[in-house]
Amino acid sequence: MGVRHGTSRNSANYAALKDAQIKLSMEECACDMEQSADYAALKAAQIKSSRKASAGGTEQRSNYAAAMDAQTKSSKEGSA
Repeated sequence: MGVRHGTSRNSANYAALKDAQIKLSMEECACDMEQSADYAALKAAQIKSSRKASAGGTEQRSNYAAAMDAQTKSSKEGSA
């Protein structure tokens, strides 16, 4: 009968250990999910920043083209 008591106690210890492992796994999973969310937010911010930089580059090219056009018109009017 002493063996049964030991087996019951071992089963309880095993169940407690498995419960602790499951909780730890759940916490690790939650941390991974949080890191994934942070990574996704970072990538979204980088994409937005890249789009703004691209839009700024387009605006600069447009301004440069307008300035060059104005210079060309001014040159043509000065030589006429």
